[in-house]
Amino acid sequence: MVAASSAVAGAQSATAYPKATFGPQEVGVERLTDGIHMTKEDTTPTRGYTGPTSMAASPDNPRVVVAATADLRTRLCHLLVSTDAGLTWNFSAERPASPDYPNCTNNSSGVAQPQVAWGRDGTLYYASQAYGEGEGGREGVTSIILARTTDLGETWTTTLVSDARAQPDPKPENTGVPGLAVDTSGEQDAIYVGFSRDWSATAPDGHPLEDQEEVVVAASTDGGNSFGEPVNLNAYSSLTMSVAGQPYPLHFQTAFTRPFVAAHDGVVLAVGDGGPPSDDPPPEEVYDGIFGEADPLMVARSTDQGRKWTVSELSTPVYTAAGSQTGMGWTPEGGPDGTFVLAYAATPGDAPKAGRTDIVVRRSTDGGVSWTEPVAINDDDPSDGYTSFYPQLDVAPNGRVDVIWHDNRQQSDFLIEVRSTYSTDGGATWAPNMGVTDQPINFSVGASSTGDVRQPPGVASADSYAAIAWPDTRFADEQTQTQDNFGVVAQFSPLPAQESIWPTIAAVVGGLVLAGIVLLGIQFARKR
Repeated sequence: MVAASSAVAGAQSATAYPKATFGPQEVGVERLTDGIHMTKEDTTPTRGYTGPTSMAASPDNPRVVVAATADLRTRLCHLLVSTDAGLTWNFSAERPASPDYPNCTNNSSGVAQPQVAWGRDGTLYYASQAYGEGEGGREGVTSIILARTTDLGETWTTTLVSDARAQPDPKPENTGVPGLAVDTSGEQDAIYVGFSRDWSATAPDGHPLEDQEEVVVAASTDGGNSFGEPVNLNAYSSLTMSVAGQPYPLHFQTAFTRPFVAAHDGVVLAVGDGGPPSDDPPPEEVYDGIFGEADPLMVARSTDQGRKWTVSELSTPVYTAAGSQTGMGWTPEGGPDGTFVLAYAATPGDAPKAGRTDIVVRRSTDGGVSWTEPVAINDDDPSDGYTSFYPQLDVAPNGRVDVIWHDNRQQSDFLIEVRSTYSTDGGATWAPNMGVTDQPINFSVGASSTGDVRQPPGVASADSYAAIAWPDTRFADEQTQTQDNFGVVAQFSPLPAQESIWPTIAAVVGGLVLAGIVLLGIQFARKR
């Protein structure tokens, strides 16, 4: 959760990470569209969509892009579909849900965090929290479900990843889905779903599970038809941390839901915040909680399809009070075996307290065994006191890595913009930052009307473009508090001729094309 006020940011410590190397890349952004209203089919004044945090371009058809979103007020998850490279969007014909588990989020102040990922043969996977009448966060008893479609949401098949109803009492609350990864290197898609769970709403006082929290990954090795039991990553951690001179086990934490997951060619990585165990924490007088203390980030690695894990520290202690939304992906660039790249928001642990955050990138060219030192890819001056937070990352088939995030640079009050950068060399160097929102996002209204921003943006990467989207309140007022999804398309090159839709859009909207020049301006043709 982030207070989106630059007045607050200006008062924070200017402690910062060393900057990445910025410079020209192999490609450049040729065109940036105007803002595109992605949820315009919903005209309900009180609609309140979370950020389309998870987006993905089809590896088989560059015209197809999808985004996962949820209406926080109706508690329903949706799939948004574009078949023209992100220029227009529609809701899928059917929702990615089971009739017996229709809901996917339970209040307007949390992040629903459904996730999408492509598998082989045009299969799209959609993972989310799931529950029905009389269930939900306040009552506990929430499940995790995986929906899959081969026709862009005309029909869905669902599989329960973790069915809370089938568990003995006290039943767990499975919270959100921050992690979904698909490995297509085997004979069938291997699917990994990361989430957290606890029993605080259902366990009676004094029960052994009352204070238990788990960060888990569930795996399917048969294309999503079935899942094994979720594996608690903390069961594989032998790490320790010291608080006031006393040792404590170092565990993955569940705040903001964890873990974030990536997979490629048999390697699965899960990343999240570290901290002391929930059922045996240090005394409050010596430990100010995970939002007030600097703790290491952690990474778990599996090479046997999620059965066993090796857990290690990913970083020295860092502050993640802004919420370390982590973007992760693999690119064939950067080394002979490619590179895992991850981006997260953090304040260095040697700062006096949690403050302004940088977007930090780490790289691994040995399958997640070792990592480069952190560098900041936000190119602002730390002394200005602005903050960058909630990064998301995607990788195009050609290896270009796109990273986007919320940023309050040169903004005031509760105004935020989305900024982006990209790398074509496996994350060794980065393009200068570019603002992509067509107007600032006003988080003094909408689902984050207290300024407590919990709605990350999203990005989908194709060879020719990056589709970028965010939660948007431009149609909100004090009564409706409307929140939509808006987006833009950053075009790096034309789509292949046989699939090119940019000239088609220009011709349809402008009505006249002569010698390759559009004679009537269209709303898409914004350049930066």
